[in-house]
Amino acid sequence: MSRADVTATGLHAGFSDDDRAAYEELLCDAGYDEWGQQYPAYEIKERVHFRLTAAAEAGEEWAVHVLERDARDGHLRAFRTWDRSLHVVSTRQGDRIVKRAAVVSTRRRDPHGQIYHQGTFIEAMTRAEVEAELTDVWVSAQTVQDRFSTWDRLRMLLDRTGRDVVGEALADVGMTLDEYLMSAPEAAS
Repeated sequence: MSRADVTATGLHAGFSDDDRAAYEELLCDAGYDEWGQQYPAYEIKERVHFRLTAAAEAGEEWAVHVLERDARDGHLRAFRTWDRSLHVVSTRQGDRIVKRAAVVSTRRRDPHGQIYHQGTFIEAMTRAEVEAELTDVWVSAQTVQDRFSTWDRLRMLLDRTGRDVVGEALADVGMTLDEYLMSAPEAAS
């Protein structure tokens, strides 16, 4: 993810350039070793928390903001997990019975026009909310199809070259990952 992508997602909302750089340096230091290999997720979580706590204790306001934001986000995730585990509905999908949460996050607007999300029981959903959920699921299905297609192309590359590592297979065909994935499937074969 590029810096522009991260900034656009609001990860650095309200940060000065210096604070943004300090936070990104902390994330990089916590997430990657000296050879550029990413640490395991369980280590990153602890490394980020340790470094953020130290920065906050050293008086870095941006670190205090991030810790508070992350704590609130974590509290909301814990609530949603707990809430969805309480409210479950079973649905028949062909010859299978599938259990799913009976609470769905729906988009709402406050009196000032700001969009917010609220858990809504399926029974209380309006037609517009059901249709919005269908659109969201369709977009998600397209994303899954896109991901499947990417991984399938990489598997076919490995099969074709007889390699077990994507980078080695790419070297065999003389392409970078971006070039391979952006080429037409028949041209990459």
